[in-house]
Amino acid sequence: MATLNDIFDLVKTLSENDREKLKDMISSTITKQNNLINYVTEKRFSSGAFCPHCKSNHIKRNGHKNNVQRYLCLDCKKTFNITTNTIVSSTKKDLLVWNQYIDCMMEGYSIRKAAEKCGINKSTAFEWRHKILNALQNMAESVKLDCIIEGDETFFSFRTREITK
Repeated sequence: MATLNDIFDLVKTLSENDREKLKDMISSTITKQNNLINYVTEKRFSSGAFCPHCKSNHIKRNGHKNNVQRYLCLDCKKTFNITTNTIVSSTKKDLLVWNQYIDCMMEGYSIRKAAEKCGINKSTAFEWRHKILNALQNMAESVKLDCIIEGDETFFSFRTREITK
């Protein structure tokens, strides 16, 4: 398997024109992966477009606001964009900054230190931390356990059973 040094040595052998092509290719790949709107659109609409308010799939495009596509639900008549009801709603930062901030959280950085490292305001870092923690809490509440768990040499069955009289 090639090491990073092997790759650097290969890059040095490229012509100036080929190096520019490689640089453009890497740059465009990074830009595509880190474009927040494209990423959220791909994830949210992967199984079809739907309204985040009523979950209806009867929606239509409804113009743009700040270069972001707006949608109108034909059932509940509410408008939304691709980031509505997500942790990145009303954010102006790119996905790279969000990823960096999540890394800081996982490393246990304080809000002040994470804000400095990510180049954001302390109040933004505080808000993001609570958005992320709330999203994790909502995910945890939706998980149902259906198994047998052993704890301290005692067995408990968590399978739900209907009791008939």
